[in-house]
Order: sequence, then C-alpha cells, then structure tokens
Amino acid sequence: CPPSAAADVPFGDAVLKLRDAVLAAETCEELFTPQAPHISLALAGVEVISNGSGSHHQLRKLDTRLDLIRGATAKAGGVYLYANQRGCDGGRLYFDGCACVAVNGALVAQGGQFGLAEVEVVAATVDL
Repeated sequence: CPPSAAADVPFGDAVLKLRDAVLAAETCEELFTPQAPHISLALAGVEVISNGSGSHHQLRKLDTRLDLIRGATAKAGGVYLYANQRGCDGGRLYFDGCACVAVNGALVAQGGQFGLAEVEVVAATVDL
C-alpha cells in the first residue's frame, strides 16, 4: 500500500449541505431507538431526514411507524422522507411498503400499505 497523507478519517453520520437544504439519513432500526439520530441531526440544523427502511409487516406496526415518523419532525420541525421495502423476501417475511412524507409533525403524503406493484412513488411539495 502506498503511504497516505491522511492521518485521520472522520467517521459517523454524513450531513449533505445542498444549495437549498441540509440533508441526512438514518436507518430503519434507528427510527425505533430511544436516542434516534434524527434528534441530534435536527438539532444540528438538518432540515430533511431520509430513511430507506426494511421494516417487515407486523400487526399494528404501521401505526407505531407513523407515530415515530410524525414525532421525528414534531418538535424540531423539518421533513422526514420514509421509504420501505415492499413485497416478500422469499422467506417468511413480508414488507408492506407504505412510503410517506412528514413535515413538522404532520403526514403530508402516504403510499399504500399493500400492493402488487414492485415500485410506488410518493411525492409531496414542501416548504422549508
């Protein structure tokens, strides 16, 4: 290996500062934790948080998910983009989709929970 000029490499949550917004992401399981990253990210000025999830279907789990997603933006404001895997993984799990967009504690767009289409696009126009 050739020598490198870099002595340290920062590791952790990435925050993308775009021209019109500040964007970051958290993972599926992180949404359900007591100290979810969206809390510290929002306090650090992140306006849009995305979550590419792989949350399987379970009775009434969607209610819990939506409460957590709304709550992620209720206190600090901002936008939460949630996309979930959809369909069967070939085993015993079924992923129910239900992508959504939440703004300032309110759900402004939501896809279907179950469907036969492999892909569903959920869009919303929001004001940052």
